Amino acid sequence: MNKKMSDAELSRRLGAYQVIERIGTVLGLILIMAGGIIAIVQHNLWIFAGLFFAGVIVLVIISFIVNTKKNVLLNLQLGDFFHSELQSAFGPGTAEPAMLINVSFLKGAELIDQCWEGSDISNFFEGEHDTTRFSVANVTLDHLVEERSGPDNDNWMTKTVTVFSGVIIRCADMCDANLDMSITDRYQESPPKGDVSDPAVFAERFKVRTSDGREAAALVTPEMRTLCSELEKAVDGKLCGLKLKDGEAAAALHTKYQFANVPPNTDLRNIDGIRKAYVESIETIKTLLDILKNNL
Repeated sequence: MNKKMSDAELSRRLGAYQVIERIGTVLGLILIMAGGIIAIVQHNLWIFAGLFFAGVIVLVIISFIVNTKKNVLLNLQLGDFFHSELQSAFGPGTAEPAMLINVSFLKGAELIDQCWEGSDISNFFEGEHDTTRFSVANVTLDHLVEERSGPDNDNWMTKTVTVFSGVIIRCADMCDANLDMSITDRYQESPPKGDVSDPAVFAERFKVRTSDGREAAALVTPEMRTLCSELEKAVDGKLCGLKLKDGEAAAALHTKYQFANVPPNTDLRNIDGIRKAYVESIETIKTLLDILKNNL
């Protein structure tokens, strides 16, 4: 049986993990930078590769071990609080989810108009908010890219590029069942600046089409542009996709925000701060759901 710690004890333990993580990150970055400098000055690919991979290994090992121990401790000590807050907000959840957010759904919904092979889906939850049935999950999508490397650009290496990191939401009975529209970000290298509620900015940022691929920009209303703008502001992020079909609304938001999670930059020595951050992560989903409901 695990002993419950006082907030002061938990603060000390989590603070120690935080210090170890920072030291490991600095050490790993120093090794990677040293390898880069040697590659430029001495053109020694072997030393560069050794230092580079040593730095990466330090970063990965420290991150994995510390994060694992940190998360286990957090769940053991504050798991009851997290569970209680989640149930209080959205009910007990669904034993047999009807609106899964998995690889199959993400491939079929095409909310992110980018190639991707790897995925990480966490904190899936299906519940209810003000009679609205919804599901949500934190999602990261990665694409593998082959690129040249080495001092003379004569080698190839596989690089993992994150094309999406954020939150995916699905809502049942949210819009007109006859509405068929998919709004996706164009993923430009130099996206237009400005609020997407502006028709010109919206048209430059997004493609709009029906599920069978037909152009559907004429279906976009001022209310729809306002909806997209408010979603982005609510998470300080970027709308990558919004799909409206058969009464269901699904949205993909690229953001640092994570549902039912404590942000990485949270000071783990502040236990009340951890509780507050978790509650705020739940409140943000309520805000997003309200925005969808009020504008559709």
